Amino acid sequence: MYMPIGAPIDYIIIDEDITFKAPWGSDIYAPAGAALNITDLNNIYSITNLAFEKTYTPVLVDENNSNL
Repeated sequence: MYMPIGAPIDYIIIDEDITFKAPWGSDIYAPAGAALNITDLNNIYSITNLAFEKTYTPVLVDENNSNL
């Protein structure tokens, strides 16, 4: 068993199927309901809604963008 370590991510939930170009040049398909990690705009990737719901937890952020 592994516990992930990392900082909070910025993401958006998409409401329609999309395809976008990955940094390595491949087309990536993301279905409606998926989350897009937009923390690094040079490395955007999708997370299916089921995987996102099971592995990510919302965090509160104050106006200085620090975790509470």
